[in-house]
Amino acid sequence: MSPRDLFIEVVSPKLRGDHSPDLVVLRVEVSGKKGGARKTIRYELLDRNDEEHGIAAMMRTTGYSLAVTTLMQVDGCVREHGVRTPDEVIPVDAYIAELATRGVAITCSEEGPDPANSHRTGPRGSSPRRVNQQG
Repeated sequence: MSPRDLFIEVVSPKLRGDHSPDLVVLRVEVSGKKGGARKTIRYELLDRNDEEHGIAAMMRTTGYSLAVTTLMQVDGCVREHGVRTPDEVIPVDAYIAELATRGVAITCSEEGPDPANSHRTGPRGSSPRRVNQQG
């Protein structure tokens, strides 16, 4: 049995059924060299079901993300036209800040040559508010 098949067999019963609310866990980690020094940047998200409003975590993280990127297009934060990937055109700090206003928190931590930024929550020091942050 492959490790993947074993994982699916062990975890699947715990994920099926309506015995518990959903949750979304995401980690994006990028490692490389910057200025000759090794650096790692890690973004993490943990979002839970909103029982009060009846909104599943998966609904929150996908729907709010689409709403935020739509607002960014309407507000002029996305200046490029045509078919592009989000990582090419969406200003990451404004995106993270806007998700935070909806209760979806993304944390960012860095390891490497800049110890002043060893850990931070949300975008790089910006305060969450309306998307009109062009640039």
